Amino acid sequence: MDPLSNAYTVSPAFIMQVMLMDEAGKTSLRQIKGHQAAAMAGALVSPLHTLRDMTGSQGAYFVFSDLSVRIEGSFRLRFELYEMEG
Repeated sequence: MDPLSNAYTVSPAFIMQVMLMDEAGKTSLRQIKGHQAAAMAGALVSPLHTLRDMTGSQGAYFVFSDLSVRIEGSFRLRFELYEMEG
């Protein structure tokens, strides 16, 4: 796909995943220490949504409307973009 075209804004092939990382951004925090519970709650993967911004320009967005962190502390969020092929 030509990266200079706007075709990517309507492609169902793109998804974004979010991960909770330690404050330095080096270690993924998947579970709460000593518990089976996940450190984050909500949808951790989002498909691409074609939306308009506040100026009316069309763009590609990934919406994570219900994320929550279940432990106290300082963290970073890591977002990874994937293109599904097949």
